[in-house]
Amino acid sequence: MAFSVTLSTLTSRVRGLSDTVYAPTPTDATIEGMLNKALRDLYAKLCEGAGEFLSENVSLITSSGVSVYTLPSDFWQLRGVTWERDVQFHAPLYRFESRDRAKLAGRQWGSWAKYRLADVALGGAPSIELLPAPDNTYTIRVDYIPDPPTISSTIPLTCAPGMDDYIVLDAVCAILAAEETDVSVWEAKRAEALRTCMLSVSLRDENRNATISDGDADEIGSWVTW
Repeated sequence: MAFSVTLSTLTSRVRGLSDTVYAPTPTDATIEGMLNKALRDLYAKLCEGAGEFLSENVSLITSSGVSVYTLPSDFWQLRGVTWERDVQFHAPLYRFESRDRAKLAGRQWGSWAKYRLADVALGGAPSIELLPAPDNTYTIRVDYIPDPPTISSTIPLTCAPGMDDYIVLDAVCAILAAEETDVSVWEAKRAEALRTCMLSVSLRDENRNATISDGDADEIGSWVTW
C-alpha cells in the first residue's frame, strides 16, 4: 500500500543512521540532493523491471501532411506507440532506425508507417515524428513513463514499500563513503530494500503465464501503411 513521507522525516533518518545528527556537514540541502538522486536512480531501476506499472498514455490526433507532434512535457521514457485508425483497427508502430533501410529494401520501406523521437536525448522539447506524414486524421496513442518524482520541503514522497528505505540507505552510503567508512553493511541493506521495491510494484496476475504473448509475429509482417 502506498504511503507518504516528508523530506524532514527522510532527512532525520539519514542523519540518525549516518551519525550526523549534530554535524554541520552534510547540510540539509546536500541531503535533499542525495535523496533526490537516489530517487531518480531507483525510478530508473523500477522502470527496467516494472515499467508498465509506472506508465501513462496520451492520445495524439494527427493532421494530414503533418509529421511532428509534441509529447507531454513530463515525457521521460517511451513504452510504445499505437495507431488507432478506428474502433476495430489498432496497430503498433515501430521505431524507425537507419538499419531498417536495408531490412525493408524491396518492401517499399518508405511507405510503412513508423516513428522516431526528436529532441529527447538532447534535452529539447520532446516530440515524435511520424514517417511518412499521415494522410488523414488518426489517433496515435503514446504510452510513456513520466519524469521521476522529486521530493522537497513542500512535496512529500508517495511511495511503495521499500522506496523510502532505499533512498535513505543510498544517502547514508554516500555520506559514509565520503568519510572513507566501510559501507558494505549499508549496501547490503540497500540491496534488500531494492528487492522489496521491485516485489511491491511487479506482482503480476497469477492467472497469466510469464510468457511472451506476441513472439510468433513477424516483425516486418507487422508493419502497416497509412
